Amino acid sequence: MTEKYSELKEQLNLTNELIQVVLGKDTFFKSARELFNKYWKELQKKRPEIVTQEVHHYSGETLAKFWQLDFLLERIKELEFLMESRRQEAILNGDPVQKWIQKDEIIRSENAPAMPNIDDLKAMVNSIKDTSMYEIELYTECFYYVSHRLKKIIDYYPGLKDFKPIGVINVRNNLIEHPDGTHGVTFPSFGCGNQNGPVIKAARTEIERNKSVDQGLYKNALEYKELLELVLCQGLRSLSS
Repeated sequence: MTEKYSELKEQLNLTNELIQVVLGKDTFFKSARELFNKYWKELQKKRPEIVTQEVHHYSGETLAKFWQLDFLLERIKELEFLMESRRQEAILNGDPVQKWIQKDEIIRSENAPAMPNIDDLKAMVNSIKDTSMYEIELYTECFYYVSHRLKKIIDYYPGLKDFKPIGVINVRNNLIEHPDGTHGVTFPSFGCGNQNGPVIKAARTEIERNKSVDQGLYKNALEYKELLELVLCQGLRSLSS
């Protein structure tokens, strides 16, 4: 299964490279980025008096933040795919660590030297070294910090102050940055593998059960993108009127 997975991943990567070369990369935030570019050009044309050096700097940071958010989402999805492939492989072939423990017990019971073969050792090392879950958690938290920073930048621009992505704000404020607040959750936990994406503070104690809930990264990211695009369209209309 590992060999088939490697072939499939290589095929997908090559296909994505071809599409990117021919059409340009169609990332999750591409439409929002293009709308911001359009808004930025109109702002410079229609309201040049407010386009200070600071505003110029923020426009550059905004484009960088779009790239960062797309990178984080893509990396998280790759890692989730990798984890699911390994999970399926473990279901078919058994957990490598548990398999060795069982073999070791049998060998010891026969008074033979307990030495794993090379394939068992490789499987055990790969299993122990797997940091996918930790990486997903790290990149997920990074997504919320970057997206919150982008929201603060967007607030600087005229006509865009109605941008209020509740899902991202809730997770960043109550579950990551200020978990000790009134609506916060301090119990450390993380979950991934469901269709709505990774979840910060997926588990909680009974006393925190009814406090802030993370709806899932992909659901929050979609809300964020749709609200941002809506606000940018409104801002473009206000510049044209």
